[in-house]
Amino acid sequence: DGVMLRSVDLAEAVGASQPKLPASSVSLLDLNGEAGFLWRQDGPVLLRDAKAWQTLLQGAVQIGQLFPPVTFQSHRLSDDRSSNLVMEKLPAEECRTVADVRKALAPRFELASDKLGVFMDDRMMETDEEVRAWSTTHVWSLAEIKLSLKSPCCLSGLA
Repeated sequence: DGVMLRSVDLAEAVGASQPKLPASSVSLLDLNGEAGFLWRQDGPVLLRDAKAWQTLLQGAVQIGQLFPPVTFQSHRLSDDRSSNLVMEKLPAEECRTVADVRKALAPRFELASDKLGVFMDDRMMETDEEVRAWSTTHVWSLAEIKLSLKSPCCLSGLA
């Protein structure tokens, strides 16, 4: 299934003569983007010194979390006005609504959040609409367009 398990010999790591847990029973799960989840480490480097290894030997330690993502296909205009597609993933818990998505992606577009449009299933989503985990949305920068309509007979403007 693409998930790799790596065993760590904790007795060797801390120099203990008799580990509290057999090394074969301790495995670190290395998902790093496997299975589509996003990994977020909870704190600083887990096993930075012998004391941290001793803490690990005493019982379960939470080192991070896996989050289901939302995938964004960000359509940005480059200098030559051609579309530049950038794929990004963010944790679904940080992007629960369209407003959250706009706020998270606005700095990448260098625009105010209200200048971004979020689209799914060929329609623009409302600001308070929910964005589901595992979904894919398209994000475009919005622009104002001014139209001037004239009638063909007398070229006068239409109201």
